[in-house]
Amino acid sequence: MLLWGDITTQRLVSDITDVLTDPKYAKAAKKRSAIMKDREEEPAAKGAFWIEYAIRNHGAPHLRSAGRFLPWYQYYMLDVYVVIFVAFYLLFFIFKTSIVLMIKICGKIVPLLKEKKE
Repeated sequence: MLLWGDITTQRLVSDITDVLTDPKYAKAAKKRSAIMKDREEEPAAKGAFWIEYAIRNHGAPHLRSAGRFLPWYQYYMLDVYVVIFVAFYLLFFIFKTSIVLMIKICGKIVPLLKEKKE
């Protein structure tokens, strides 16, 4: 493996020569090529099918995205983000308020305890 910090001209040339001359790399490339080419149908045939399908079904309106009928704030999910933001804000506000109240209550109790000791 060639790491970014270890790149030198000699190392790069050596690794490229190794890849070009070692048959294991060619074998691995051919294997992956065969996997990629093993398809049910060719991409051009698939494209032709979908074009013909759209023509047969008058533009295939049933395949169009329903998002085109949504308002922009729903399309970008801004309503969801606002609800999540408000929920986190309320939780933070409640947490902060409860901490402030606890500090105030503890501040009133500590002097009372000191007075009882005296």
